[in-house]
Amino acid sequence: MFVANITGEQLPGVLAKVCEGGTELVCAHDRPEGSALGTYRYVIELAREGGFDDAELKRLEGIDRLTYLGSYGCVEV
Repeated sequence: MFVANITGEQLPGVLAKVCEGGTELVCAHDRPEGSALGTYRYVIELAREGGFDDAELKRLEGIDRLTYLGSYGCVEV
């Protein structure tokens, strides 16, 4: 799970970078950021076949304005 403090116009570019190389977007939730009109805090949930290795996490953390919050396991029913 990641968070990005960006404008709505910046979201497509961030998501395009995030989804390179097999990382899949699960969902993105938006909340007003509060410091500037039109700026949002997007909570972005991602998935990857086989999970995330250190190299992929490092790549994702290198995307401007994207911050890693942590991971959690999921249960498929």
